[in-house]
Amino acid sequence: REQPVGAISISWLEPHAIRQEEVETLMAFASQAALAMSNARLYEETVRDQAILEHSHRTLEAIHQLSVALQESGTLRERLNQILAGAQTLGVERLGIYLADPDGSHLRVTAGLDPGHPIGEISIPTTEEGGALAKVFREGCEVWLEPGQEVPADMRLGPRYRDIPFLRTKGFGLVPLKARGKVVGVMG
Repeated sequence: REQPVGAISISWLEPHAIRQEEVETLMAFASQAALAMSNARLYEETVRDQAILEHSHRTLEAIHQLSVALQESGTLRERLNQILAGAQTLGVERLGIYLADPDGSHLRVTAGLDPGHPIGEISIPTTEEGGALAKVFREGCEVWLEPGQEVPADMRLGPRYRDIPFLRTKGFGLVPLKARGKVVGVMG
């Protein structure tokens, strides 16, 4: 049995006795209207799904092109610039690439995107004072925090770093940067 999709109300301005022929005509009209509404909904879903697929295709194509470009020889600065350009192509508005010092004691912003503030020199310790950035570096795990979600105590930056504009955000995602099985930095 078909599910109702709506109702049609029919009325006359003057008193009127409804004939069987009118009922049949109105029922046929209602069926056609229901079918038209159902088809319109299916069309809208198809258009929406197509837009999602096209966006996904563009995103995958951009990731593929970036991946190919990053395989070419080049300097660290060239690779970082390609990563930032790729992130912008994907719609990322704010991004930091934090690479570890040789001794692993600090993460330094080596490249970044932030349309609202100059980034400047930022160095975060890989101890608990480095909050979520240090945790991702030490544990090699990703961390995601939705806007409005409270930052757990073990992921809060130390007081010295909390007022740095580039590090202030309502939500974030951080992923470890791994090379040859070793965490060499954090991106997020």
